[in-house]
Amino acid sequence: MEFCKNIRVLKENQKVILSNPGNGAWIKLNEEVYEIINGYVMNDGQYNNTFFDDFNNEDKEYLKKVINIIKKIGIVDFMSEDCITRADFAITSLCNLKCRHCCNSVMENNKEPASGEIIFVLNKLHKAGINRLCFTGGEPLLRDDFSKIALTAKELFIKLDLMTNGTLISKDNVAFLCNNFNSINISVDGYDSYSCEKIRGKGVFDKVVNAINLLHENNYNNILLSAVINSYNDTGKFYELCDSLKVTPIVRRYAPEGRGFENEKELFMPGFNMECDKKKKIVDYISTNNINYGYSKYATTICNAFMGSVYIGSDLYIYPCGALNLPEFKCDNMREINDIKIYFNNKMYKNSPGYKKYISIKPENASYCKDCSVCIFCNDCPSYLYLYKKNGYLDKYCIECKEYMKRKIYG
Repeated sequence: MEFCKNIRVLKENQKVILSNPGNGAWIKLNEEVYEIINGYVMNDGQYNNTFFDDFNNEDKEYLKKVINIIKKIGIVDFMSEDCITRADFAITSLCNLKCRHCCNSVMENNKEPASGEIIFVLNKLHKAGINRLCFTGGEPLLRDDFSKIALTAKELFIKLDLMTNGTLISKDNVAFLCNNFNSINISVDGYDSYSCEKIRGKGVFDKVVNAINLLHENNYNNILLSAVINSYNDTGKFYELCDSLKVTPIVRRYAPEGRGFENEKELFMPGFNMECDKKKKIVDYISTNNINYGYSKYATTICNAFMGSVYIGSDLYIYPCGALNLPEFKCDNMREINDIKIYFNNKMYKNSPGYKKYISIKPENASYCKDCSVCIFCNDCPSYLYLYKKNGYLDKYCIECKEYMKRKIYG
């Protein structure tokens, strides 16, 4: 019996938080109980021998209950190994829109990869054991060879998804999309014409609604509609829009990079100023609950990069994810990897500067977070902690939230 790989242990005020970095689940214990459990685990779980002989029946039952919980949430005996089975692939950096919040605009000057290069990478990803692939961009439907690429991918991967702005879905291509993609994720970033227009431009909202209606008319229902949190969007009204359109809502965080950085004062900062209030409401829950099984709203910081997924940029370099497709996180180039199966199986990406940089920004490792006893509750994604720090917001967030969070979580 052993603790899971990279288990996170935070301590404050004689309380201990144990967190599974793989699923975000956590449990809060008194330090005395933690020391007992730690001794039990370190002794290889001698459950039926003499370990609990010194405890009365009530304490014994409580400790058994705790042990069963930490097994259930993967704090101990968590056998899952890093296994990359999904990739997001930006098959172009070009886009027909100039969204004002777009972090991916950092890639828009990249030379578009040739059709042969795309197919070469698709075959490599298949050999590497990737079974789910998502086309993203830029705008994937801008490519003249999109149908050829999609049909090739359809033969190689168990599931094929599409991320698009929806404006190029038409009567001419809707049947093809419905027949070849397991899910279609459309970005709208608003809840009506005005809110969408402020981010994506005039007429985009109506085009998106028309695209969704076309998909429904073709009996296609696995449609996701995504919106980035920004000063013109209203999350509640966005959910109402999704209900009315019969689509699955996806709410994404604002990433202050590219044009997202250029327009941060208007689009990002008003919402960021409210993040502290939102965080306080979340830790109110934590203060009255001693366990969370990984439910997303109350999970600790979690990231699937290099554990289950990778991002392939339009420059054909490997990155942790779309939010971190930045020069400092650049790993190896797919063109230059000779044996992709060995590369992934032996986790050779861990030797790259980009991977090492990624590991350094996880809250348990980051210089600006690692000594904080609430860092894993501060944000659900390490990329945003990094971007907030990089752009000078994190200190303000810490000043307003840290002490309140400590009191609530460890009080």
